[in-house]
Amino acid sequence: MNIKSQKDFFSGLMFMGIGVAFAWGATTYNVGEGARMGPGYFPLMLGILLAVIGVAITFTALVFETEGGDKIGKWAWKPLFFIIAGQRRLRHFVGRPAQPQSSCHGHDHCHLRIDLYYQHGGGRLEIQDHLHPGYRAGGG
Repeated sequence: MNIKSQKDFFSGLMFMGIGVAFAWGATTYNVGEGARMGPGYFPLMLGILLAVIGVAITFTALVFETEGGDKIGKWAWKPLFFIIAGQRRLRHFVGRPAQPQSSCHGHDHCHLRIDLYYQHGGGRLEIQDHLHPGYRAGGG
């Protein structure tokens, strides 16, 4: 097997891998049928489409000659590190309800903090306010 374009070949493999993962993940949901689509129908079709595009790109990389062979360059480790670190940092904060925080820090004045919580399943939005335990109404 002679790879004529490395970039296209590995891009096609990536598309196929993601497409198969989407299609496989969609099978855990009710797919339904064309007339009555279930929640897994769209991800299944998207996964199949991505896999087909991946096959076409991989086939093109094996059949058609490109100038210079489109070799893959060196890995950009620094941007890759920052992308992964940013994603981990975001995952650390998302999904947890915010903890009550006070901005009093020993001062006589306090700030009110309002948190919005969306309860899954009930579709209800709750507003909760948090005051510092030492806050005295009237500021005195």
